Amino acid sequence: MFHTGSTLGFDTFVGFSPQAQVGLAVMAGARSLRSRRFVRNAYGTLRTLVAQCRVPGAARAPSSAPRGRDAEGS
Repeated sequence: MFHTGSTLGFDTFVGFSPQAQVGLAVMAGARSLRSRRFVRNAYGTLRTLVAQCRVPGAARAPSSAPRGRDAEGS
């Protein structure tokens, strides 16, 4: 699961994998990190952390980042 948002030059990403019990929160104040690239990189980092947990079933995250601003995955 994750949620993203932005306002007045700040971007945020908060993601959590209930199966692996791993979470990631990222906040950036640079507009150059904006939008899709920021979300794609943060989501990729979360997937890497989940895969490293080696919890049975935890590595079954979606193979690519969802295209929307908000998404829910396993």
